Amino acid sequence: MAKIISVLSGKGGTGKSTVTVMLGIAAARAGKRVLLADFDAPLCSLDLMLSMQDQMVFHLGDVMSGKCRMQSAVYSHPDIDGLSLCCAHEESGQTNAALIKQAALLRGVENRYDLILLDLPAGLFNSADIANSVSNEAVVVLTPDIVCARDVQKLAPMLSVPARLVFNKVDRDAVKSGGLVDLDEAMDLCGTALLGVVPFVKNAAGLVNKGGAGEKKVMRIADAIVSRLTGSYIPLILKTV
Repeated sequence: MAKIISVLSGKGGTGKSTVTVMLGIAAARAGKRVLLADFDAPLCSLDLMLSMQDQMVFHLGDVMSGKCRMQSAVYSHPDIDGLSLCCAHEESGQTNAALIKQAALLRGVENRYDLILLDLPAGLFNSADIANSVSNEAVVVLTPDIVCARDVQKLAPMLSVPARLVFNKVDRDAVKSGGLVDLDEAMDLCGTALLGVVPFVKNAAGLVNKGGAGEKKVMRIADAIVSRLTGSYIPLILKTV
């Protein structure tokens, strides 16, 4: 039975989708059966990041409307064993309830996977509703700046599932320019447990697009985060930046 984890952020630009793909690749390489579900509709980008855009024909909206079965809307990665992708769909004028109904479809396939990762839209309200409807846990991605920390302060109380933080794009300059003293201050502001810290890497989406074989340090961190998500004890190494 899969653990269903929502990946969300209080604001755009945190690298939430990149983190989702990195964790999916890391989990698949660890032997897990992984389904990535792109709910950042209508801006879905995971297919591009995984070089799967030419495969995608059906989406979860098609399943809801009866145009296809669920298995027809799930696509296996051509090069990474155990990694699959499906995408939600949002028509103009649809309410958030439509995405919640599409998320409920994942419950019907959770016995086929070890881990299901939902890449949810950035923002406070819609993402929290979807996460609460289907997830076992939430991963909140933020950059090390005071604006993101304040958004997480608002987002975390909206979640009814356990949530942990992943700081992304972290380097000394990012922290200082973001109005923080260090990551400890950011964690104090957020009041949420830490899951991992991902350093700033140029063209991170490009690295993921090559199958995650780029920056070894980042992928080692992704491996450690996946281990924590799946119940293994991996000590956090948090250096003040």
